[in-house]
Amino acid sequence: MDRLDASNGEEPFPEDGNDQGRLHEHLLELGERGDPVPYLVDSRCGIFQCLYEAEPQWDMQHPAGSLLPRLRNTLTGETPIVLHGNGHTGRWFLSCLWREMDFLKRVGLSQEELAHLPFDGPVAPGTFPDEATEKNWLSTFQLYRIIETQMAYARVGVEWDPWKIAAEAGNKVASDELQDPY
Repeated sequence: MDRLDASNGEEPFPEDGNDQGRLHEHLLELGERGDPVPYLVDSRCGIFQCLYEAEPQWDMQHPAGSLLPRLRNTLTGETPIVLHGNGHTGRWFLSCLWREMDFLKRVGLSQEELAHLPFDGPVAPGTFPDEATEKNWLSTFQLYRIIETQMAYARVGVEWDPWKIAAEAGNKVASDELQDPY
């Protein structure tokens, strides 16, 4: 970890630095030297659960004898200890989990105590979205599904661009209307 933090032996890694970029640089440095990669990928979500999905791949469990709910990955059965609300959908799911787990109350905080802090989600932790916010964030899930479909087509060598199709359809309609307005 010291080598990862060292930023090529120069200044220590800054607090506001790009940690993901630095990790990529570090892995490339190891590869260029022929050193083994000293990391394992948590592919079963035993430690980390990324929430950037189109649909939840987890459920909330309330183990007997435990005061705290646990998230369980429905694909692997693992119960990760760190939840990462990455991406638009991940932020949406995390904001829902904050409410479902009653997280602020569990850690002894109130919404008022956090109100002055910036947040990177659809709504402040523990609060509910208004109708406009909910509509805006739900459109994110539609975009996610479109991108997933594009990727599935691309894997089999098919180009599918719904925006291009919509634009061409719109241009045809506009062209037809110019030729025959009645």
